[in-house]
Amino acid sequence: GKDADLDRICQAGFDPRLGGQSTGRVFGRGTYFAQNFSKADLYAGPRPFGKPSGTMSVLVARVALGQVYRTLVPMTDIALPPQRPGTRDPYDAVWVPPKEDGGCVDHAEYVIYKDSQAVPMYRIRYRHDASCLCSRCRAS
Repeated sequence: GKDADLDRICQAGFDPRLGGQSTGRVFGRGTYFAQNFSKADLYAGPRPFGKPSGTMSVLVARVALGQVYRTLVPMTDIALPPQRPGTRDPYDAVWVPPKEDGGCVDHAEYVIYKDSQAVPMYRIRYRHDASCLCSRCRAS
């Protein structure tokens, strides 16, 4: 992410209301997490998905998913997870499995819709080496 955004998150926490403002809301307005660093790397830096340059930053967070709703398709208009069967309560989070498991994303994603569900733990700063062969560098 951008340094100013990450500074704000480190100080005040995640705000799902702001989720997807610059990169889309495929699974609604929430805070998106990935278990693979390579997925987070795609959104890091001043130009998400663009050629990496300079020092990049990614946050590692502790996320309480609770009861998750598994979706295989985009859900762009949601602000809360779907309602749990037999209750009036929504699920706590959305889980999107990767394409290889029937989902619609390259790497698993997790989306939360309440700020109290995640705490930033670590900020990792790194650079892509000139000889990097990751998918982001190869595509640039």
